[in-house]
Amino acid sequence: MSLLGVIALNVLFLLAGSGILWAVRGWATWREYLALGGIAYVCGLSAVGVIATLSLIWGLGLSPGVIIAVAGGIAVLGALVGWRLGRSLPVRTETWMPTSLADLVPIGLAVLTAALLASFFREARIQPLTSWDAWGFWMPKAKAIYYFGGLDPQYFEHLWGPSYPLFVPALAAMNFHFMGSADTTTLGVQWWLLAVAFVWAGAGLLRRIAPAVPTWVFLALFVVIPELDRHLTERKADWPLDIFFALSACALLAWILTGENWHLAVYGLTLSATLLTKREGQLLAVCLVAAGIAAAGLRSKRSWLAVAGVALLAYLPAIPWRIWWTSRHLQSDTPAGGLLHATFANIRQAPAAFHLVARLLFEYHLWLAATPVALVGAALCLWQGDRRIAVFFLVAFGLGFVGWAWENWAYVSPSLPISTNPSVNPTNRTVASLVLLSIVAAPVLIGQLLAQRAPSEVAVLDREKTTGSASASATNP
Repeated sequence: MSLLGVIALNVLFLLAGSGILWAVRGWATWREYLALGGIAYVCGLSAVGVIATLSLIWGLGLSPGVIIAVAGGIAVLGALVGWRLGRSLPVRTETWMPTSLADLVPIGLAVLTAALLASFFREARIQPLTSWDAWGFWMPKAKAIYYFGGLDPQYFEHLWGPSYPLFVPALAAMNFHFMGSADTTTLGVQWWLLAVAFVWAGAGLLRRIAPAVPTWVFLALFVVIPELDRHLTERKADWPLDIFFALSACALLAWILTGENWHLAVYGLTLSATLLTKREGQLLAVCLVAAGIAAAGLRSKRSWLAVAGVALLAYLPAIPWRIWWTSRHLQSDTPAGGLLHATFANIRQAPAAFHLVARLLFEYHLWLAATPVALVGAALCLWQGDRRIAVFFLVAFGLGFVGWAWENWAYVSPSLPISTNPSVNPTNRTVASLVLLSIVAAPVLIGQLLAQRAPSEVAVLDREKTTGSASASATNP
């Protein structure tokens, strides 16, 4: 019953996201929907999760009826918008078989990636809750929401991090309601599904801006990252945060390169989920906005309106939560004297903080080599005619690197030393956001380098894009 409940809830996320995708883009064939289904799932998860957070703040609770109404309402609204915009109904695909021998390599890599993900399912299904952070406050918050029917400020004030955003506790509480019990072991399947969503949605977002082979090489690399299995079983907020951030970055980069506005909807929804997952989401949002504006054009009014404007809309759902916890005098987690004071008071710790972030980020036995490959690719792409991809990645990565170092020295204390020990310092988890950013950016960077080396392939790609644009125009009048 518990596992069926998790599956049912995530089907609702997919249903809601399909409505969103139908409204903002549509799909011409069911084969195309299969390619874009991961994007639909992530959009649905983000939208339902954000509304669930607001529902808790407004005292509506998260009963199964509320969740079904929210997901169903999003799906119906999306369907109505798509109908109003004249979306054509999808048609059956003539063939699901590869159209050329060149398709066999990415298909083989995709099958390998799926098999590797499937091998993690059993571990996610039976691994008990052992992480201290999850056991100490993430899951207690979710259980309080489940058992008490909403937020209890008196209970929250006795937990660590009472002002942390609610997306993860709300997601866990929704799972508990559909499972029929607070089964934190089976809840691991939800974190496994987040990994599946990253691969599925990442492939969908990269399909028009990166070659298929590098895309699936790096998505397969994601599945074999040594830190993956630990993230899958911890049931903390770091994993959702990293995935939402990386997919938001991928969607924004896709908009910069293609100009297709439906990517902005994906960017906004996933960015809003990022902001409501952890306080560190604000830092990552700044990285994305700065990178997007730098890559799209500092003097372009369109880039400012799109990148910064959508980010502002994405931040709006975070405001009610801040009002809620400040009005109830819950403790903030800012350092003594405030962030500005701590930044300069602890500035002598900055070199050690930068060294820590660099050491943990480039540890091969933790993250393999995705980040160095992406950095080398970005450096080479700076010498190409189109620098947008390299600028986007380097600005986002550089600001994120500085941001994680700043967090270390600003928050340094006897209980939070600058240390590689994961039991006292979370940096080995926080740098995962930059690793996932590298994984989604590397195929695009490599694709640009390959295109420069093979001009004939560029012509073929342009013809394919023209054909794809004609198909998209038929779907998106």
